[in-house]
Amino acid sequence: MRWFSLQCLARRQTTSILYKRMTEFAENNSALSVVNRRFNEGSLPLHRTDDHSVFALFEGGAMRSIIVAAEAATASFLQRHKAFDRYSGTSSGGVIAMCVAAEQVDDMMAVFLNKVPCPEFISLKRIHKGNITDAEYFVGEILMGDPCIKWESVRDSETPVDLIARSAVTKESVVFSNFKSREDMFGSLKAAVWMPRVAGWRPHIHNGHPYWDHRSNGLEVVTAQAPTHIVIFRGSDKELKYPKTVLEANVEIEEIKPPKTIRRLEKRQKILKNAVKIGALTALEAFAATEAEVDLVRERFDQHGISI
Repeated sequence: MRWFSLQCLARRQTTSILYKRMTEFAENNSALSVVNRRFNEGSLPLHRTDDHSVFALFEGGAMRSIIVAAEAATASFLQRHKAFDRYSGTSSGGVIAMCVAAEQVDDMMAVFLNKVPCPEFISLKRIHKGNITDAEYFVGEILMGDPCIKWESVRDSETPVDLIARSAVTKESVVFSNFKSREDMFGSLKAAVWMPRVAGWRPHIHNGHPYWDHRSNGLEVVTAQAPTHIVIFRGSDKELKYPKTVLEANVEIEEIKPPKTIRRLEKRQKILKNAVKIGALTALEAFAATEAEVDLVRERFDQHGISI
């Protein structure tokens, strides 16, 4: 009887040790752990110290994207953006991906705070015209204006950018990358942000083909590219349901998800500035920022009139 008890105890101890090792491995192999480890090791694009393939996926969502923009800006201020091997985005998430690649996150925050919430871009008075948000104005006047997203910086970035859209004919996902010219990049961006019945009744024509925005965060598309890890920068506080193809894929996924969100067409400055603070604090926690790093991020957001 004593022998049986000792055997059971040994089994429990072995199981406990195995569980601890598996837990430690999962924690060390999580997407954010890999990102932070790469940062601590000084790992840079094209000169990695591991065999991982880590993608950053930026969600769209109209004005909720200001939270995603704040998360992305914080990652850049912390230099964690250099730990990713590819940036992907749908709708306004594609804009964020481009700004991160071009090292223009300060310009990005200024645009989201001061230029995007304007009646020329967002107006419920145009609901009968089907373009509550004027995507043509958004890209043509805001993003191609001053400050402008520098297409050469996106083209020359060591971390490639993927814009995810959807064919209006086949309904299949389309990935735009390796932009050949300024017109090609901004035309692809229009295709990625052209929301049906919100940006217009008809799809955007790019290179002779009609496109709509993807109408999802593009997780399935990114997963199909076979990365080992994905970090999703989110603007919504709702639980994200993973498609079956994603659940069956051999990929580690983590979300940087805010505790609360804002309305999709929010324009009030007080609410937008608070949303930026939510995004920044969410990212600081996700990347396990040190006290010195927190002070650095606070200083950068102070320049935009936001107290973190």
